[in-house]
Amino acid sequence: MELILLGAITSQMKHVIQKSQHGFTKRKLCLTNLTAFYNKVTCLVVVGRAMDIIIVYLDFSKAFDTVLHSLLLEKLMCYGLDKRSVRWVGNWLTGRTQRVVVNSSFSNWQPVTRGVPQGSKLGPTLFNIFISCLDDGIKCTLMKFANDTKLSREVDALGGRATLQEDLDRLEEWANKDHMKLNKDRCNSCTWENIIQEFSTGWDLPGWGAALRKRTWASWWTASLI
Repeated sequence: MELILLGAITSQMKHVIQKSQHGFTKRKLCLTNLTAFYNKVTCLVVVGRAMDIIIVYLDFSKAFDTVLHSLLLEKLMCYGLDKRSVRWVGNWLTGRTQRVVVNSSFSNWQPVTRGVPQGSKLGPTLFNIFISCLDDGIKCTLMKFANDTKLSREVDALGGRATLQEDLDRLEEWANKDHMKLNKDRCNSCTWENIIQEFSTGWDLPGWGAALRKRTWASWWTASLI
């Protein structure tokens, strides 16, 4: 049943999953994600379009476990999945319960209203559909392998930093709206520096820029790739 449902969803949702997604996607894998991303970076350096390239690695807290079932079903409907398949997905997700065990003490059983089952055939595809709108409005280069997300921008002027800042704020807004959470303690960033021209990467900007300055992230600008 799960494989039948997966086939129906895959055939109808081809237009939904973005090209930036390399995880659990046909003919794509971790290697294609890395190759495409670093080809983009090195090409910018070779053609001289960038003095610096800033790369931000984003981490979503327990991403697969926090997908809200009701919102996922709503998205499937909006993306055009037929009603019968949406109902099947709903039936497949619901009816699950869980409880907590601590020192041989058991909590009451509670219904599971979030998360796509990991280790299943259907779960990863549903997750990819859920986060497909992450790309909306993003101006920088965005690459994903499932929930592992990289955002990069060539920087040769203040405008480049401002655009990256805007996209970071936009991603945080998306996470809040879709009931996901960015784990800033595990987000990292680095700069690919041009060794010919010096450039100071300043973050005199609000929002995430301020968070970087206040060291609320685990690390930033910590690695030079050249």
